[in-house]
Amino acid sequence: MFYRLILIVFILFTSCSNDDDSNICFELSDEIDDSFFLKQTQRTSIKRLRFADSTEVQLPNQEKYNYFLHKNLVEQNSILINRVDKDKLYKEYDYCILKIEKSTKYNVLDSICFKASLNENSYIASISLSNDRTKIAIVYSDETLSDNDKCLLKIIDLNNDEIIFKYDHKERLFLGETPWNLNDSKIIFYSSSKDIFVYDIEAEKISRISINGSNAMWLQSLDKISYLKKRNILTVYDLKTSTEEGSYKISDKLFYRSNIVDYYWFMTQKKFYIKTRFSNLFSDKLFPWKNENFILKYKCLD
Repeated sequence: MFYRLILIVFILFTSCSNDDDSNICFELSDEIDDSFFLKQTQRTSIKRLRFADSTEVQLPNQEKYNYFLHKNLVEQNSILINRVDKDKLYKEYDYCILKIEKSTKYNVLDSICFKASLNENSYIASISLSNDRTKIAIVYSDETLSDNDKCLLKIIDLNNDEIIFKYDHKERLFLGETPWNLNDSKIIFYSSSKDIFVYDIEAEKISRISINGSNAMWLQSLDKISYLKKRNILTVYDLKTSTEEGSYKISDKLFYRSNIVDYYWFMTQKKFYIKTRFSNLFSDKLFPWKNENFILKYKCLD
């Protein structure tokens, strides 16, 4: 009976593993030029910058500041990082976005700093600088976030410190890796219930897209976004035609459940870099989770 049960489970999971939602838009690739990319996560404080060519930059004054990656891409031989004053974490944020030269020495090329007063239990959950560096989007959240609390998204014009958009929501809000579209006229964000919103800055209009998902971001097209349709399905969606253009599923394995932890878009190469974790269905202690990375070339961009 035991062996029969094992055989049934094996057949079941083998069939699940072969269930592939990929289509002609996606193609598995073995190569990606990651020389202009840092694989460190944005959500964890860092002590140094580690580049793909083994260059490392030690970050100073760590007893005073916390540092986080602002973007993972190296642009014009520089990287953007966030610096937060530890002493003011729970009263007001003393926040700087620093442009650091890619070098073995710590060299700040430029900086954008601001202060943000916070309510009790609140914190800055997400922050993103526009491509032209004239606007900043900030998500303020609350550790409790009960029915009477709100998550707040603000967009600030850095030229005059004017708030050009303010949105209250009774769920947590998130910004993806690239929330701004190519010309900074729109921004995309999503909620904990997987509603996806687009705010048109020029039209001053917010819209909820008729799809559900998480980790939404813009591709280089003005009309196309990517998002996680489910825990292991990456999808590209055309806003202009309101159609799903392509999906790719990272299949489960025998006794292991796949989850896309993070993904990144390499615009010039038209490739996705996907970080996936395979968690054991029975015991992570006996059968530790596994990490596996995938590279997908996307062939359906105009």
